[in-house]
Amino acid sequence: MRRFYLAYKKWQAVPAKLSWTHFVTLLSVSDITARKFYENQTIIENWGYRELARQIETSLFERLALSKDKKGF
Repeated sequence: MRRFYLAYKKWQAVPAKLSWTHFVTLLSVSDITARKFYENQTIIENWGYRELARQIETSLFERLALSKDKKGF
């Protein structure tokens, strides 16, 4: 509960489309930008919490960031 409060201090901004299990899964992501990305993708793609966990485990955010940064090499 404390981690939830620290991550979402303005509780009115918490998306109502996500379940508590989604939020518990999202709290495992320490990077705020990545957490917001997964939160938005979950809403857009209508992911269940298992799909969300799978996407986090396979580092979807990082893979997409690397694929768009071709000049970074």
